[in-house]
Amino acid sequence: MSVFFSLAALITALLFVLTTRLEILKGAPNNFTFGFYVAAKFVVGYLWGVFIFNIVLLDTTFLAYIKSLAIFIAAAMIWESTWSISKSKKNFAVYYFLPGVCTAAAFLILVIFYPMTIADQKFNAANGSLSKEKNLEATDEKHLPVVGDDYAEYVAKRELSTWKKNISYFELGYGIKQSINGTLYYVYPIEYRGYSKWLKGQPVPGFIKVNAENPNAEAEFVKSDMRYVPSAYFNDNVSRMVRKKNPTTLLMDPSFEIDDQNHPFYVVPYGHFEALRNIRIVDGAILVDPKTGEQKKYETKDVPKFVDQIIPTDIAFERMQWYGEYREGGWFNANGLLGTGILASQTGVVEPTDWGDADSVFGLYDKANQLSWFSDFTNPTSDSDTMVGFAMMNARNGKIDYYENVSGVSGSDAKGVSQKGTLKAEDLKGNVRGLFQIYGQPTWLVSLEDKSGVYRYTAFVNVKDAQVYAYAKDVNEALNNYETAIATGMTGQNASASKDAKESVISGSVVSVYKREVKDKTMVQFLLDNSDKIFTVTASEYPYAMFIETGHRLNLTYIDTKNINVSVKSLKDITLKK
Repeated sequence: MSVFFSLAALITALLFVLTTRLEILKGAPNNFTFGFYVAAKFVVGYLWGVFIFNIVLLDTTFLAYIKSLAIFIAAAMIWESTWSISKSKKNFAVYYFLPGVCTAAAFLILVIFYPMTIADQKFNAANGSLSKEKNLEATDEKHLPVVGDDYAEYVAKRELSTWKKNISYFELGYGIKQSINGTLYYVYPIEYRGYSKWLKGQPVPGFIKVNAENPNAEAEFVKSDMRYVPSAYFNDNVSRMVRKKNPTTLLMDPSFEIDDQNHPFYVVPYGHFEALRNIRIVDGAILVDPKTGEQKKYETKDVPKFVDQIIPTDIAFERMQWYGEYREGGWFNANGLLGTGILASQTGVVEPTDWGDADSVFGLYDKANQLSWFSDFTNPTSDSDTMVGFAMMNARNGKIDYYENVSGVSGSDAKGVSQKGTLKAEDLKGNVRGLFQIYGQPTWLVSLEDKSGVYRYTAFVNVKDAQVYAYAKDVNEALNNYETAIATGMTGQNASASKDAKESVISGSVVSVYKREVKDKTMVQFLLDNSDKIFTVTASEYPYAMFIETGHRLNLTYIDTKNINVSVKSLKDITLKK
């Protein structure tokens, strides 16, 4: 343990001892000597200091000391007052008992009740606003992250298992998705298996990359010796090393990122507390070279562009919760009496969807390769599982945009596509990859994997209508199937324009017509003499569509997605005058 961490523990012990009242201890029972008790108190304080400052790596600020020690000081004061009562020194006992009770009460107020009063501060910290855009940005279908977390980890572990030298020393670390030279990858650091492996296995030999866009790609091991990693011990531990240089700064968990030249870094977000340590503010990031240990501290605006993630996922989820809870009211509106929900009106309250065994916030990249943290939202009722909106947080500056014009199937419901049709018998697990704007429609991308985590299918589920979905083993085939599903399943009022799918009007003569039954619907598809589009309409929306024949003159409005198959929004048969 270094001098810095030893000193922090020593200060903790001294603070604990200094709360002892000498005149009270004169009344201690005979089997407790003054020296023995003070020594015991010192040891307890020191061990607690070792834990919070040497293991938890808490910042060494005044409030950190007070908040971590208050309950112990209160307990000691109350305990010591009982000795004086036993010796009939009640005046001393009361004099010491009351401060102990007050200290305990202050601690409880700080931890339990004070957070109820800072809803406005939390909402402001969330830095959220209602998006002016009605739809998501159109997605580049060439860069869809179709590979799920489980399968990516499976592929990376398979690569790790091929090592013949020192494989028992190492294990796969926590990987995150990154954009590297315009392609999405999962990047996995390699960690030590334990203390003895750290002693024998130094240094870590490199890291593993897994293509997030191509499920058929092999994992790639990149050789890069690394000494300073989270699983190392003592001064080789990256978090301890950063804490030593930044004793009073709020530090968050490191993430592993690489630049476009495959040079690795550990990114440690830093910041400060507000509202008596109840609100964490991210001020920037410290980049650590795991080979040399060199540290560079950047403010948020100056962090190198290759760093995708400055805002950690736990803060992103926390901010989204705050925005959803407090956007139209305070703490009582959202939580009711003492957080029980009693008398809570919950006006305007929305909350991130509960995804079960998956993270409620995950990363999405736009066309500019900017990472945003995403979560869909539902109403806070136990029986509600319909998406009422979603939020995107910029992973570098923390700005939240909330979209409320997109509603329908939630992400957790989209996973149920694995139970549809022929997929039910295969017992597949749905792994939601995100919400995308595909062919002008808000669409859930779902990776379907077997029990071993092996990729099987890619599926697309329409947010507006869960019956509009498609899947295939090949991504491009799944996209083609989904394009057809949209054209045949989203006609009439379900067909709507968007930023990337414009509403167009056309008149022409029918040169070919085809009618078929699809999912209990009669679909009518036809070609016009002045367009290469395949127009689709349902008989349930337009009953007279059943009577369309070659040569009929039609006026129609359709949703132009720039694809061959398009949905008809409104139709008039000039020939039939219907």
